[in-house]
Amino acid sequence: MISDATLLAWVDPSASVATLRIFERGVVRDLEGWIPRYLGPVKTHTEILSGPGAARGRALLSLGEGRPSPLVLQEEIGGVGALLAVRCRSSEGDAWIDLDEAPWDSLEVDGRRLIRLGEAWPPGHRNLQVQYSFGFDEDQGPEDVTAYVLEAVRTLYQRRQLEGVSSEAIDGHRIVYDGLNALPQALVEVRNNLKRSAFGG
Repeated sequence: MISDATLLAWVDPSASVATLRIFERGVVRDLEGWIPRYLGPVKTHTEILSGPGAARGRALLSLGEGRPSPLVLQEEIGGVGALLAVRCRSSEGDAWIDLDEAPWDSLEVDGRRLIRLGEAWPPGHRNLQVQYSFGFDEDQGPEDVTAYVLEAVRTLYQRRQLEGVSSEAIDGHRIVYDGLNALPQALVEVRNNLKRSAFGG
């Protein structure tokens, strides 16, 4: 979520970008599990859903059921997110056919719900395919999240001799990070505040 230039400027202009990337990935993964929200680069996701066939009103589909939906990111903390395609089929094994919704005038996103206004979703089992993008362009993440990640990366880089529980190999060297268990209390408080902000308390 953070560019090479920003990492180098914030941490150490003479540092190895590969090394900083290991720490950045570790910090972001830890934070994603802590909040939890996806904070990585823009990517595309496809879900196969069953059409409810509601007869009236605001028919809807539930995205990301049983886990945080990537589309929640659009509503709560910004980022790049867009519906790319909504398709249907008569039964499993049939070819997908685009629903004639572009440019999605009759669709709304409300958290993990995709709402179709004025018309029911076609009823069926695993008969709808929803494809969308989500994530962040470089250096376009939430300011408070970016500030935390940069400061945590700098702290871990400066204390890279710490024993770790996870490691990755880069350029023949083994770089170790400790899952942020040894962060200073001030940074731990920042991380706690990010979690409270994400869940409204």
